[in-house]
Amino acid sequence: MRLEIAWSVVFSLAAGCGGSGQGGLRFGPVEVAGEAGDARTPDLVEWDGAPLVVWSEDRGEGPDLFAAALDREGEVRGIGELTGCRAARRPRVVKIGERGLVAWTDRRDGMMQVWTGWFDPAGGGVQEGADVSASPLFPSTDPRLAAAGEGAVLIWTERGVLQMVQRVLLDQNGRPVSEAGPVFGVERAPHGARLAVSGERSLVVAGWFSRGIWGVQMADFAHVDRQPEITEPDLTTGSPLAPAVGELGDGFLVAVRDLGPRCPSVRISLVGPDGEVQEPGEELPLQADYVHDPIVVPGVDFALVLCRAEFSGRTDLVAVRVGEDGMMSDPVVLLEDVGLGEPVSARVLGGDLCLAFESLAEGRGRVQVACLAVPGEGS
Repeated sequence: MRLEIAWSVVFSLAAGCGGSGQGGLRFGPVEVAGEAGDARTPDLVEWDGAPLVVWSEDRGEGPDLFAAALDREGEVRGIGELTGCRAARRPRVVKIGERGLVAWTDRRDGMMQVWTGWFDPAGGGVQEGADVSASPLFPSTDPRLAAAGEGAVLIWTERGVLQMVQRVLLDQNGRPVSEAGPVFGVERAPHGARLAVSGERSLVVAGWFSRGIWGVQMADFAHVDRQPEITEPDLTTGSPLAPAVGELGDGFLVAVRDLGPRCPSVRISLVGPDGEVQEPGEELPLQADYVHDPIVVPGVDFALVLCRAEFSGRTDLVAVRVGEDGMMSDPVVLLEDVGLGEPVSARVLGGDLCLAFESLAEGRGRVQVACLAVPGEGS
């Protein structure tokens, strides 16, 4: 009963703070979780115009999934526990209709596997939780989830004899509606796979390393339930790492961290509706001493590329706005001298950019959230 009351508080307040899409959810980094345990890997989703955060937290008996809604002032309005297995990590969440669909890495049976399930805003935890991994013999990690119609697309990394990226289609309950299968061939071991969906298309990007050479491979599914076209586009002049992808217009924006001849940079490429790479390898105008892994955050008719950038010993969180024509804005500093971790998850909510971070304090993980004005949208 106590758990159901907590969830009612979370979601009634989330629904009550939905806005008109003109912004107003703006507050600096606030701590959502970590006082009671070791909180890690948050993911963020919009729920009726307000941010809802899901994360993994170990409160002494093993990690479980939790969720919380925030109001417009950044106050946490209730925390609900999603799982009770004491073995859940790295959650990913999307909204499908009036349900939340969540995927996570689960170790309750000794082997890391990928599980999925759904939760109801009216109360309670994850329902119909199930192991969707392709093989019980090999560990599965790093799930990535994207809404697609009335269901979702899920990918994850399987670390077997050969490292592979697996993919499956899910219904609104998190149940598989297709056979799990590898996205790429076995010639190159993929790593850091990321996923985006645009209409009926989905794009999976991953890095690869073979015989001293780094590269990027893309799997373009013209329809979510069809076989993909696999390409290895030349996106950088150096060694590409940590690819990121997000929807932009009727195509996609891909960003990679490039270990170039002088110092790391971030380069972007547009992938058009026909699957062609339109603008390969354009460098973001950061002029930083060092850059960290980028993320791509889709907007209405733009996308944001975010990363931490180091300038003369100081590390700022910066953003570059990219239009559908590939035109880039000047870099905008979102947070100065950040002591936070990488922005694990980010969403554009109306005129606001909401970020969920993982940070460390006294040896334990903390989950923090900040909501800022979208660069270029005005104050």
